[in-house]
Amino acid sequence: MENVGYTQKSSLIGKFKDALFGCNLRDLGYFGLMYTWERGKDERRCHKERLDHFVENDAWRSGYPYAIVENIAKYKSNRAPIFLCTESCLQGL
Repeated sequence: MENVGYTQKSSLIGKFKDALFGCNLRDLGYFGLMYTWERGKDERRCHKERLDHFVENDAWRSGYPYAIVENIAKYKSNRAPIFLCTESCLQGL
């Protein structure tokens, strides 16, 4: 029975990726933590995923050519914040 849920989830993810592609959107990528969400405390049973993304198209990228995304460490939550820097925060890098 669990495989059915996984298959449905995979199907929905595939449709979402197709929609992004159809709208000429792509993931900006990231640096920092690999995962933005986790459930469970036991490492053997802990489930982690990168749920949160920023997407861009060519017009947006041309306006913000140096934009970066950082996945920040979570604090007292199962969700990690993500930070989009377009210009001013890059001056110190």
